[in-house]
Amino acid sequence: MTYQIRKTKQGDINELASVYMRAYACEPWNEPDWQFEQAYARIDELFSSSNSICFTYEENDIIKGAILCKLLSWYDGKKIEWHELFVDAKYQRQGIGTKLVQHLESTAPALGVNEINFWTMRTEEATQLISFYKNLGYVIAEDRIVMVKEIDI
Repeated sequence: MTYQIRKTKQGDINELASVYMRAYACEPWNEPDWQFEQAYARIDELFSSSNSICFTYEENDIIKGAILCKLLSWYDGKKIEWHELFVDAKYQRQGIGTKLVQHLESTAPALGVNEINFWTMRTEEATQLISFYKNLGYVIAEDRIVMVKEIDI
């Protein structure tokens, strides 16, 4: 098994959009309504940002997942804001997500990053997902809240 984790390239976005759709159609997200154009736009928005940090997992020339982040400045140093971690549904539970997170973490010190943060679902279906993140050393931040307001369009 030959795999590599490499910087995401513009040419990866088509395949990553398809992988993203397959990943989000299954547990715990159960979001089968993603359209290719929406998935492509989401990935392209994150990848094309001037401060993006995006890595793609490829094994035997097959793209199986990615982690998409942004590097942001804060008063106490640089932070990585992790926006997406996804692995094709066919390849989940094979350690790919763990390898992507560990790769991201290994790049952080050279960038002067003192924190990686992200938000995720808080549902009963997401308990395995939360356990996955806790096993990687992440904790639920008690001092932060995600606030949402839906807008009618």
